[in-house]
Amino acid sequence: MEKLVSIVIPAYNAEKFIGECLEKILNQDYKNIEVIVSNDGSTDRTFEIAQEYKNKDSRVKIYSQENSGSSVARINGARQAKGEYIMFLDSDDFFEEGAIKRLIEVADKYNPDLIKFRLKTYPAKVPQAIIIPSQKSEVFIQKEEFKDKIYPLFFNSYSLNPNSTLMVKKSCFSIDDVDSYRKLRFAEDLKLSLELFDKAQSVVVLSDVLYNYVSNPLSTTGSDNMDKILYNLDNFVKVYTKLYEYMKKWNMDTKENIKNLDFKVLREVAIFYTKILNSTNTEYVKNNREKIKKIIYSDIVNNAIKNLSEDDFDKSDKYYNSLILIYKNQI
Repeated sequence: MEKLVSIVIPAYNAEKFIGECLEKILNQDYKNIEVIVSNDGSTDRTFEIAQEYKNKDSRVKIYSQENSGSSVARINGARQAKGEYIMFLDSDDFFEEGAIKRLIEVADKYNPDLIKFRLKTYPAKVPQAIIIPSQKSEVFIQKEEFKDKIYPLFFNSYSLNPNSTLMVKKSCFSIDDVDSYRKLRFAEDLKLSLELFDKAQSVVVLSDVLYNYVSNPLSTTGSDNMDKILYNLDNFVKVYTKLYEYMKKWNMDTKENIKNLDFKVLREVAIFYTKILNSTNTEYVKNNREKIKKIIYSDIVNNAIKNLSEDDFDKSDKYYNSLILIYKNQI
């Protein structure tokens, strides 16, 4: 009998996208699916549109919660799942044709806890880099190999971050503290991926590009809203503090790994600070300088400054000036 796959769609005020999203997923050639629209307190017609599809197709289910953020919607939606495997789909994105069928072939072959695949941006159709360098097709990795082949990717790249490029076995989906995800808006994918990979006993990493991420130039991470920029920076610090904790838990806290992660953290903070410097809301920046400094100079940033030298920064990096200002405590 074919495995049941649960697709969880976190949706907040997604009336412009949810109909087309459901059309595409219900028309996948793999039919043994349930589609859970996890309605995150929407105030538009998201629920009503989802209900119309539920009335037409019994595979559609709806779970509603008060607005708590997309990660809480994913987690609570996954808790309702009846499938052997769970997947996540954002309401404005879509899977490649044949994606679920391909993933089930892999699941039948290896019986892994996780399957990790690649995405491409849409409409530009730019594919994500190969997750494991030099990989050609599919790689089965067991827990004892994670320290060499999986965990370093969290410190050296962003390839394991997206939840939407994961198929997760329902039996190993267990999240200890859902409240810690509430209202996270930046780097929340990384936090959930850390928990899932930490608990998994096996993973298959695919070179297949199976997910289409629809880029949104008006996203909050790219806006000039200073409150949102600082909120996202605070989210980043909280999630990356957890990443340092996992590094220690996995006995991966070597000097090289710490240095790689320190540089990654400082560069990300420099990106945020560059947005602050370039903000047109100069009055806000002037009046909130101490608040900005307090968020930027978190424990992980201060530790990174101690561990790195000015020579570690690439002068050709477009965020170099912000890196130096942060490094020298000159903001």
